[in-house]
Amino acid sequence: MSTHIKEVDLDTKKSLRIWSVSDYCRQHQIGEAGERRMRQLFGHYASAGELRYNVNKNPRWRV
Repeated sequence: MSTHIKEVDLDTKKSLRIWSVSDYCRQHQIGEAGERRMRQLFGHYASAGELRYNVNKNPRWRV
């Protein structure tokens, strides 16, 4: 079963939040190399979705 969703009903404020790349990396424990890579990709600021999907982080169980 599918449902039609009206564009007005969507909450886009969370997905469009703009982060400072350095603050995001600090908060999510991303190292200096990862932060440098993300700064090269996006500059100093990027949306939450861009940052979330471009993080290269190894799983904790794989040490």
